[in-house]
Amino acid sequence: MTEEKKIKIGLILNKVCTVLAVLFFLVTCVVMTLVKFQVYLILVISIAVLFGICSVTSHFLLKDYKPEK
Repeated sequence: MTEEKKIKIGLILNKVCTVLAVLFFLVTCVVMTLVKFQVYLILVISIAVLFGICSVTSHFLLKDYKPEK
């Protein structure tokens, strides 16, 4: 995989992590009062696992990336 491709994928994964963090906030603050506990637990665990995978992967892909200022 080329460096440019790694950087593009890493930046996309960073954006996905941001969306997942916002989604986690919405689920914990808003959806918690609207759904059953089992559904809430599945949502929280799945979002947390996806966030962990995306953040670790983007960290490894962007390890040597230094943005130009």
